[in-house]
Amino acid sequence: MRRRLGKALATGIFALGIGGTAMAEPVTLLAVGDSLTQGYGLEPDQGLVPQLESWLRAQGAEVTVINAGVSGDTTSGGRAGAAGLVADARGRCGDDRAWRQ
Repeated sequence: MRRRLGKALATGIFALGIGGTAMAEPVTLLAVGDSLTQGYGLEPDQGLVPQLESWLRAQGAEVTVINAGVSGDTTSGGRAGAAGLVADARGRCGDDRAWRQ
């Protein structure tokens, strides 16, 4: 499990492109996945999403990570619900200009 979390963290960091530099503007990251993303069976602050958000903030990023993990989800299920997840995340952010297509 640690290996999977490490890969996910590396992917999230690479996707944000922060690489040790300060962020110029706030970033919202939507974490989509299964029970590993959701943090099933863990204390709320011990899952991937809160750990990733805490680490990124400690690196100087002004970031919010939204947990869209669903225990038992599959690739096809995630793909089918992707449009709804993005629409919901946009509503949480409130500023469409922050979204890059």
